[in-house]
Parts: sequence; structure tokens; C-alpha cells
Amino acid sequence: MISRGVKRSRKEAVLEALRFYQMFTMENWHPPRYQMGAVRLVFMNSEGLFEVSKEVPSDKLVEAGRRAGYILRDHLIASFGLKLVEQSSWGDIFEFLRNMGWGVFKRADGKILASNLSVPAPLVQGYLEALLSVRLRTLPTRAPDVAIFEVVGEES
Repeated sequence: MISRGVKRSRKEAVLEALRFYQMFTMENWHPPRYQMGAVRLVFMNSEGLFEVSKEVPSDKLVEAGRRAGYILRDHLIASFGLKLVEQSSWGDIFEFLRNMGWGVFKRADGKILASNLSVPAPLVQGYLEALLSVRLRTLPTRAPDVAIFEVVGEES
């Protein structure tokens, strides 16, 4: 990892590995059931998820993402003590989603930039709306694994 430039030092690599170990509470991983706190994890290839999503209208995917996002929101509050109503917690939420393999998320100019997405953008939109207590509008992009979400309001 050091020779490929992914990590600067062994210390950095070990500290990140320990952080992941603690975050994912590895002592709860007993195949075939993988759990992170009270949440059961499922491993699935993203191509399969994208194929399934082709059969569901985008507005339904957003709503499904929102419903599932509320469940994840409760878990993040209970397990990690995140204060999700505060915009200062958005970075923690983005890091959690990145660590779960969803993609890379950043904030810029009232927008959320998502790249390297492994989850369909409408589903991500719903999750983000629930997690961040906002309403989003998806802006057009040309790349299939990139999404730009504009914050258009607070959750009512």
C-alpha cells in the first residue's frame, strides 16, 4: 500500500485498519450472518443492484432509499452517537457511506458531489435525504457512477 501511494506509512495503514475494525465491530461477524451493531449487512455485487434498479422507476427508488435511510439513521444515532441534525455531522455520514463501499461524497456550494458510486443515484438520493434531513434534486451528469445532488430544502 505504501509503494502504491495509497498510504504514507505503516502507522497510517495500521491505524486505519484498527479504525475499520472498531467501526465494524468484527467480533459480531459470524458467517453467514454479518452484523454491524444491530444492523445485518449483505454483500452484493453492485452490477446486480444496478440491474434490479433498472426495473424500478426513479421516484420509487428515491422513496425506498428514504425509508431505508431512516432505518440507517436510527442505527447511526444509537450505535455511533451521531447528531445527524447538525450539518457538522455530514462528514461523518459521508465517511460511513464511503467505508460501506457506496462511493465518495463531498460538499461544495450547496451541493453534494458523489463519485465512484456503487449504488444507483436515486437510491443514494433517498438515503441522503433521510440521513441529512434535507430534500435534494439530482442534477444531470454524463458519468454513470457520478451524481450531483443540490440541496433544495429542509425536511418537513
